[in-house]
Parts: sequence; structure tokens; C-alpha cells
Amino acid sequence: MGPDEPFCARCGLNQDEAFRHKPGEAPWEKAPAGKEASWEAAALLWNAFVDAPDDLTFERFAGCIRENELQDFAARKLRFYLVDHPGDPRATTLLREIASTVQTRMMVAKAQVQASTAEFSDVTQRARNVLLWTSLVFWLMILGVLLTRYMC
Repeated sequence: MGPDEPFCARCGLNQDEAFRHKPGEAPWEKAPAGKEASWEAAALLWNAFVDAPDDLTFERFAGCIRENELQDFAARKLRFYLVDHPGDPRATTLLREIASTVQTRMMVAKAQVQASTAEFSDVTQRARNVLLWTSLVFWLMILGVLLTRYMC
């Protein structure tokens, strides 16, 4: 990884973004609001797995991640872990599961955005129609007043 390369060859981190933060203060190193306790529990479980990489400690970590929806935390830990342990099936399986979960959430969010956009478009079209007809009636009334005034 050279200083002029924009992304880390090991993990893909944008180095310009990373070096803007002091160690431990980057947004991805902090727990999301309201999830501080579960973040700390996941970190402890991860450290236990790294110290004793057996199936039980890994399953405890994975369960904590699933239960507390800390996929971003797990993805970072697993990506670094897989650099040093590329053949670990537990890590690759959990990372695939996380990717699938994130992809599903993105598809649901996209569908919600599309539905919201369609609803907003319908409301906007109805408002346009109301304004158009109101304007037309207003101008017809003005025209009627002017015609009756000049005809009499």
C-alpha cells in the first residue's frame, strides 16, 4: 500500500477518508447511537474468538451480530480476519450472509422509495389538477364579470 494509492490493497479502505480522522474517532469505529452496549458485547465476543478461534466462540459472535443487527461491525472484522485466514469457512459463510441481508434490505428500501415516489407523484398530479381547474374557474369568473360590466 503506497502513499499515493487511494484505496488500501488489503481492505479497500479509502485512505484519504481514513486519515482525516484520529485513531478511534472514525465513524466506522464508533457504535451507532443506541447500540453502544451491543457494540461492546460484539467487540468482546470478537476478541474472544480471535483469542480462541473455535466454533462456539464464533457462533456466539455471529448470534450477537444477528440479534443486534451489527452487520457493518461484523463485515469489517471479518474482512480483516479473512486477509489472514482466507480459507475460514465460518467467516466466509457469515460474510455472505451479511451481504445477502444487506442486499435484501437495499431491495426493500428501493421498493419503499419507489412506492413513496409514486404516491408523491399521484398527490402532486391531483394538486396540479385542482390548481388548474381553480385557476380556470377564477379566470372564467373574471371574464364573466368583465363581460357583464361592459355589456350593460
